Amino acid sequence: VMPYPIASPCDLLRSDAIFKFVTSDAIVSRAVKYLGELPILTYISLVRSDPRPDRPWDPLQNLHLDIIDSKVFRVIVHISEVDQSNGPFSFYPLSVSDRLKSDRSINYGASLVDAGIPDEKLPPYTEGLLQVITGPAGSTLFVDSSNCFHLGSRAKDQSRCVFMLTYTSLAIENMRS
Repeated sequence: VMPYPIASPCDLLRSDAIFKFVTSDAIVSRAVKYLGELPILTYISLVRSDPRPDRPWDPLQNLHLDIIDSKVFRVIVHISEVDQSNGPFSFYPLSVSDRLKSDRSINYGASLVDAGIPDEKLPPYTEGLLQVITGPAGSTLFVDSSNCFHLGSRAKDQSRCVFMLTYTSLAIENMRS
């Protein structure tokens, strides 16, 4: 399944440089501003995506929302240069994502088995609005992947490596009674 982790969360957090980055004021202050409270790190991963010629996309490579919390602060750092050939992270702005969530013709989330939206089911109002994030190693993106429909890891000709962090509120919405 793409992408696949190439280091465990524990191994990542044992690195002084990574620990300093994850807890840096530059990252945490942005998460606080977006979430409106002190965040907790709920996900950390270094992942790689490889080309898979002549194979259909896995369901997780279809357009989807992450079911983590009602609001998340995700950080994605390009470890390798990312361009169209190695599966850039791509997302729809919140206004388009909200419309997709309520579009009855798509019926997103009706089944947890097939939670992604295949390309062929995308309505015409989404055309030209997908934000494709490319850039050199070190480029960083902040996105709410629980509210903005997104896809990635669709490597065509080259591999891609990204470092991902997800911050949520202390009481994750999906865990609240």
